[in-house]
Amino acid sequence: MRAGSPLSFERRGWQHLAWEVQNVDAAYADLVARGVAGHSPPEDFLADAPRLRIAFLQDPDGNLLELVQRRGS
Repeated sequence: MRAGSPLSFERRGWQHLAWEVQNVDAAYADLVARGVAGHSPPEDFLADAPRLRIAFLQDPDGNLLELVQRRGS
């Protein structure tokens, strides 16, 4: 799979790697500025009652990378 190609959640094995960060928006912007391919910009999850802020990027091998920020209660 090449970077920028559509991802399929029907692949076998792990689907993505996730890292918890202090600020998803800042981390996403920094990584995109350094050339990492953005996949899904930062958003609240779940939209109705967000407990997390998440974003997805893609590495050069096409692996999906998730950034996670926990929201306060």
